[in-house]
Amino acid sequence: MILYEMLDNSTPFQFPGMHDYDTQDAIMIADYKCPDFFPESAKGLIDKLLVVDVTKRLGYTAKPGTSNHKAVLEQEWFASIDFDMLRRKELPAPWTPKLKDDLDTSHFYEYNEDAEAYRPYRSLTEEEQKDFDQFDWIEV
Repeated sequence: MILYEMLDNSTPFQFPGMHDYDTQDAIMIADYKCPDFFPESAKGLIDKLLVVDVTKRLGYTAKPGTSNHKAVLEQEWFASIDFDMLRRKELPAPWTPKLKDDLDTSHFYEYNEDAEAYRPYRSLTEEEQKDFDQFDWIEV
């Protein structure tokens, strides 16, 4: 999924106007389509990974706790990567941002920290708080 999201900046299972339950259904039946601009090697890898039947998914092994990761790494999409050099940290980064100093955040999106959308918590209403009246508070 992350390969799809990196190439398209969206999830393969959600389309405009879909509700959460539609997305869940799409995931359960692997209902997706790769955009035409995806390289064939990416489409092939994604198709082999997003298989509903886990026993037919690329990298599956019947032995619990194991995987055939080499089957994944041997796909055409990864052909240009020398994984031995990668493990030894000998590959140069494909892009290194130019930083003004150690605290430079200019490569991150700007956002308003005070905006309601960025507040992870809000106080409960009196009605919502009633749902928790039966709970005890324990100081940890």
